[in-house]
Order: sequence, then structure tokens, then C-alpha cells
Amino acid sequence: MKTIKITLTIVTLGLTTFCQAQQTQDKSKTDTTKQMNLLDEQTKVLGEVFNLMGAGADNPVGDATNYLELIENMDMSDEMKQSLTEQYEIIDLGNDPTKKEELKTKFSKMLGDAKSEDSKN
Repeated sequence: MKTIKITLTIVTLGLTTFCQAQQTQDKSKTDTTKQMNLLDEQTKVLGEVFNLMGAGADNPVGDATNYLELIENMDMSDEMKQSLTEQYEIIDLGNDPTKKEELKTKFSKMLGDAKSEDSKN
């Protein structure tokens, strides 16, 4: 009986130590890889879809390989293009975990500009 208690105590202590070591390792790991930008991927996919459908020269995506090229090729005002480019940059910064401070700064500036523009109207 005494041997079983000692064995169970050793196994329990071993499992507890192992679990605590796993938790420590998980907390120390931070993901620094940049995630895929879905706007760029959507642009590529839509371009391919329109080509497969036989759009040819009428392809609304044109030869754009990323979202910024798509914005430049669109027929809209420069102000709208600038706004879409700023939004794209915010999204792109959000995909990179190493640039969180830059994301906060740009987003705060964008939010402040929107508030000041709203108060003028």
C-alpha cells in the first residue's frame, strides 16, 4: 500500500512539472510571421475567375496582381484611391505582428482625421 502511494505521488509530481513546463514554453513563443493579406489574394483569385469565364479585355481586375495595382487601375477619384490605399495599409500592418505600434499610430491618425472631418460637416 505504501509503495502504491509513493508511486502515485511521484507520477503526479512528474505530470505537474511537465504541464507547468509546457505552459512556460507556450507563453514564451510569439508568432512573428506575417499573415497573408486577403485583399491581395482576393484580387488574384478574381482575376483568374474572370479570365476563366472568358472576360478577356473586359476583365474588371485587368492584369492586377495585388490590391494596390487594382486600386490604381480603377476609374475613380484620386481622393477615393488615397482613402482605399490608406485602408489597405492599415489592414496590411494588422497582418504583421512586429508592426503593432505603427498600426496603432496610423489607426489613431486615421480616426482623428475622420472625427475632424465629421465635425466640419
